[in-house]
Amino acid sequence: MGTTLARAATRIEGFARRTSVPARHTPGGLAVDRVTGAGAGRTQRGHRERPPRPGGAARPARDDHPRRPEARMDTEALGPAVRRFRLAADLTLERLSELSGVSDRALSDIERGAALGPQHRTMVAVVDALGLDDEDRALVLRAAREGRRRSRPEPGWRLPLPRGAADFTGREAELARVAAALRARPGAPPPVVLVTGPPGYGKTSLAVRAAQHLQAEFDDLLFLDLAGTAPDATTPRAVVARLVRALGGTGARAADDPARLRALLGHRRVLVVLDDARDEAQVRAALPADGPAAVLVTSRRHLEGLEDVVRLDLERLRPADSRALLERIVPRHQASRADLARLAALCDDVPLALRIAANRLVSRPTWTVDGLAERLAVADRRLDALAAGDLSVRAAIALSFDQLGPAAQRLFRRLALADGLDVGAGLAATLAEESLRTTEELLDELVSLSLVRAVERDRYALHDLLRLYALGELAAVETAQESAAARRRADAWLLRTTARAARWLEPGDPGEGAADPGDVAVLATREEARAWLVDEAPSWFAALRRVARGGDPATVVEVARTLHRFPGLRHAWGRGPGAARVLDDRATPARAADDGGPRRRDDGGRVRRRVRRRPRQPR
Repeated sequence: MGTTLARAATRIEGFARRTSVPARHTPGGLAVDRVTGAGAGRTQRGHRERPPRPGGAARPARDDHPRRPEARMDTEALGPAVRRFRLAADLTLERLSELSGVSDRALSDIERGAALGPQHRTMVAVVDALGLDDEDRALVLRAAREGRRRSRPEPGWRLPLPRGAADFTGREAELARVAAALRARPGAPPPVVLVTGPPGYGKTSLAVRAAQHLQAEFDDLLFLDLAGTAPDATTPRAVVARLVRALGGTGARAADDPARLRALLGHRRVLVVLDDARDEAQVRAALPADGPAAVLVTSRRHLEGLEDVVRLDLERLRPADSRALLERIVPRHQASRADLARLAALCDDVPLALRIAANRLVSRPTWTVDGLAERLAVADRRLDALAAGDLSVRAAIALSFDQLGPAAQRLFRRLALADGLDVGAGLAATLAEESLRTTEELLDELVSLSLVRAVERDRYALHDLLRLYALGELAAVETAQESAAARRRADAWLLRTTARAARWLEPGDPGEGAADPGDVAVLATREEARAWLVDEAPSWFAALRRVARGGDPATVVEVARTLHRFPGLRHAWGRGPGAARVLDDRATPARAADDGGPRRRDDGGRVRRRVRRRPRQPR
């Protein structure tokens, strides 16, 4: 024992002289000498020693921590230890990789000292594969632990998760999908999940919640706000630099080198959360090439340029979850379940709006849910009421709206004039006074920023709060005369196209139903005409009512005459007396059965159905 300690002390002094560091700063040096002694003993028992490989432990490693040389010495101690034990066991890197399940690249990084602090589970797999006894096993694991401790970044460079919402409610299916996607599969590239959605839908809250649930499966969690909706969004180089520093990669090499970040992530089980990304470049800069890391991204944009990404586009909360969220925040004595359900509906089931409404009630104990609901029921006051402190639905939407070009902003404003839940590109083009092709490009811009939803049959929808924002912008930017003119143009186009579509339903030659050359909507087949009549029914039905009330009986008669075959589409028109009654038009003799008419919006922006129950007419 005395001889062993003497030999160890001598080697510590020699090691300290070679590194120009006093012996008291080399706690890992003893690990090197003990491993050297063990390795030498095994070699004398018949195992063959191999010469050091080029670039191996015999080459002095570059110091990435010039101000803390002892941290590098700990990783130097671990690297030679693993190498000598591997050689003593007569194993190649490839064979040790097979036995341990650790990649040969990661093993090479450990032996060369490039891995500043391999994770505990990695080193347990390595020492198990090497078959070390308890003493040698403890020695290697201790050296790895010291390397991790000394390679941790300075506290100022940490990127911890923000505080999560304790009252987070719902989204169980979405959380399960994110968790499943972020669990790396053997042989597959590092997983990347992109969460998108309109303003206020809770993208960041979902990402933080998912990261908290996965905390036990990762050795570290990093959260970086990319400020994508701010004028000075984080640059890709800054993204790399902040992540490199958070991973402990300080030193002479450029901190904003993407290759260095990939090397640091290549052997670490780290979950990186990139919040509020503006573009693909910000995200690509932070993606690992291989290894056990994973990346979770949130963005209002769809970032179509990213490849090999699991995409999750958030919808509004389910009504039951909206009510449950309110119940968790609002004291029970302030509300009944019915009142909370009404409040949730007025908030359009949008998480940000729900939280703001609940916070306002909690901060004003004398308020009632019914009283707040009455405020929100006034459409032009709703967005003003959905503000609490620095939280505001209007401000959240404005961050996205301000990123649109002038033409896209005008289209977004005028979409609020549409009567239906959704619109087709033809009606949108008429409202925007643009060609169909240009309008489709503008709609793509709105969809990409999550300001409108692309729904079935190439149609586009606004949720109620976005619609109210668009109406506010319309009133602020355009005169009442401009808005009225845009609506008149849209009504004329709707009724003209309705008549053409209805003529397609007549037997015989369908050609007379075709639109004029250059019109924004060309119905080429009977199926297209039928689908258009169904999809655009709320809009042309409302236009017909406005024209009837405006004193243009000739147009009403002409359109109603062509629609006599349309009642067969019962899911859109129903059964009942003639269209003349539905339209309240005293001039037209047209007959079209109806028991209520298509869906339309009331003055508050909510959807309702006009119901007129009449006895069934004899056939």
